[in-house]
Amino acid sequence: MGTWRFPGIAAISTWIEQAAKSLQDYQVVRWALADLIQLSASRQQLRTTWTGGSGKLPSLLTLQHCQSEALTLINQFQQATSIVTQNRFLESIAAY
Repeated sequence: MGTWRFPGIAAISTWIEQAAKSLQDYQVVRWALADLIQLSASRQQLRTTWTGGSGKLPSLLTLQHCQSEALTLINQFQQATSIVTQNRFLESIAAY
């Protein structure tokens, strides 16, 4: 077996810096995607009830009322996710 020689702090520092630089673009993209999630509540899922919880029935069970409530849920979901756009993603990348 050969003798291992300590490369020195300067060499190790250079290796760490090079590794960080090689990951920089990847991290910028991940942070930009995370910004979209933070800003938009895009993790929100389309809910299937508007009564405040599973197991609770609405006061009105007519198709017209239930459809109206469902359309409200869909609108809320669309608003929450509407800012997830390519342009916002690119703006976020530019900020980093």
